[in-house]
Amino acid sequence: MEGKELTDNIIRNIVSEVLRECKNHQIRASAEFIAFYISLLQLDPNRGLSYEFLTNRGKVQSFIKYLVGNLGAKDDAKILTLRLQHEFRSYIKELDETVIHFRRRLSSKLYPLLLNIIEQDNGNRGEQLYKKICIYVIMASGLGNPNEKPVFKEALQVLKSILDEEEIDVFPSLQNYIKQEVIGCLVDLITGIRLYNKACKKGGEGMLDLPDLMAHALTAVKYEVAESIEMAVYRAEILTEAVKRNMVVMRRTKDEWGIVLEFKNEAEKIQWEYTRDLAATHRQLSKTFRILLESISELEKHRKTLHDQFNSIIETLNKIVIPTLYQAVTDVFPHFAQLTGIWKELQDDAIRLRGISNIFKIQAQLIFSLKIDAVLEQKQPNDQLLETVDWKGQELITRVISPYIRIHTDTSKITKKDLEFHGYCCWILINTGGALIPANIPLGVVEYKHRYYGFSSKMAANCFCANPESYIMNTIDLARKSVHLIKFLDLEDRLKKKLHIKTLIEKKVQPKAVAYSRANQTDTHFEEGNIDRNYMWNIWEYKAKLLKQSKLMSKGTKATETLRTHQKESTRVQTHWMANQTTQTMSNGATNTKKPQNFFYGLRGIRANYPFVMDLKQPEKL
Repeated sequence: MEGKELTDNIIRNIVSEVLRECKNHQIRASAEFIAFYISLLQLDPNRGLSYEFLTNRGKVQSFIKYLVGNLGAKDDAKILTLRLQHEFRSYIKELDETVIHFRRRLSSKLYPLLLNIIEQDNGNRGEQLYKKICIYVIMASGLGNPNEKPVFKEALQVLKSILDEEEIDVFPSLQNYIKQEVIGCLVDLITGIRLYNKACKKGGEGMLDLPDLMAHALTAVKYEVAESIEMAVYRAEILTEAVKRNMVVMRRTKDEWGIVLEFKNEAEKIQWEYTRDLAATHRQLSKTFRILLESISELEKHRKTLHDQFNSIIETLNKIVIPTLYQAVTDVFPHFAQLTGIWKELQDDAIRLRGISNIFKIQAQLIFSLKIDAVLEQKQPNDQLLETVDWKGQELITRVISPYIRIHTDTSKITKKDLEFHGYCCWILINTGGALIPANIPLGVVEYKHRYYGFSSKMAANCFCANPESYIMNTIDLARKSVHLIKFLDLEDRLKKKLHIKTLIEKKVQPKAVAYSRANQTDTHFEEGNIDRNYMWNIWEYKAKLLKQSKLMSKGTKATETLRTHQKESTRVQTHWMANQTTQTMSNGATNTKKPQNFFYGLRGIRANYPFVMDLKQPEKL
């Protein structure tokens, strides 16, 4: 099994454990949302969520506690933003699947009736078979209730006009798969004929005007979404003004300005961070609702297109069909089938609209129930920030260093979608740790390496142009740390490309400042050097020196205490074993005589009666 598959299996196990812990702590979370949250955390290589990390049980347990703690945090605006993103992401993926699921569910509900029709049974003949097929067609098309007599009567007449008695008698003898194909064709033809009869005002009992209902529903939902967008933007602006209250602009260097956040206490700082994140949540909500509004507009256009096609086919049939005269099947049946196809598309659009309405109501109720009254009290908006940022009378960019930078003053054709970071000022983002303030596009747009960047002020644009790469990398690094900004700022692809880079920004190490007096520089040492060359730190060196000086090795042992060695350690009694005194009895005096040497010959290896002694003494030289 490959490493990626192993990692995916481990992630699934972690999701299961987190989900179990959330249930134990009564935390609302789904397995899909937990997996979505972990996938965003993995985009930051500094978190160390590698294969080695995930195979370490101790680290995995710590990671699970971290996830459960974040998911269980009450009123956490970051987690709330992630929930909005995940729900919308699921809606985009499952919208078309919802339509497919609806069709499959309808088929499964009608399948027992279909089996009853195609069974080889004596009861499936004549009028009884007509009745079963008619009920199946009405329910499969969704045009009326088969229990209503006018609806059933109209459908039965249409069915008999297509299948006469001889053909219905032959039907039971057909193979089962052929029967199913025939039933499917009958559904399309009967539905198309009934739709044509309704358009000609000669039938259509129990049928609702779906195009007209769709038009009213689209208008109503579109109006509600547009009102909710205005409400979300209004609340986001209120929260943004509250965030600005603690901002103070300060000049750091010649070409760089920054924002300093001023707080009275820690509680005010925590409230400010919550307000900043809650503003981002409302920005996310307005972004989601705008996408929903675009989807509704597309459904509206599609409805108009289908309605025009429907009317066009009706006009064509009016030219072909002549009452009381026989019509060739090949001339009219294809048009009836086309009417049925258009009607099914309208039904699918109605299902999509219901899905859009559901996700809209869920998210609107979730966010608009949050109270923001606390942020409206205390301070007034910070006008100092706005005045400093304005730079009236100056050009957008006063100094351009990089050759890759281009300035666009004509922004009539540039929209928010064309800008990076979803049209928000990256200078504000970096200096405040994630505050979202929209770019002021009429001021101008900066193009850097074929990407467009908007800014909230001329000062922010000048700071960006002084070092554009640093601001871009800082924004990406901020998204790594604040995962709720990844989807919102559309940075997921960029983060995936930089997974192999842990450090995006090399932090400059400021050298330590040297202290100077007013007139002179202070010396390194305030006192003159005093080095004792005879100093010894080891106490055993003192003992050895004491033994050497007192020559205790050649002295007798006395029961006296030696003097203290420089107050390091005192020795109570010094003992020594007594030396053995010996005398030599034989010694050469003034002469050095030769030492006699004898050798006994014949002791080994010689057959002799007796050994004899050999004198090996060398003769003395005179």
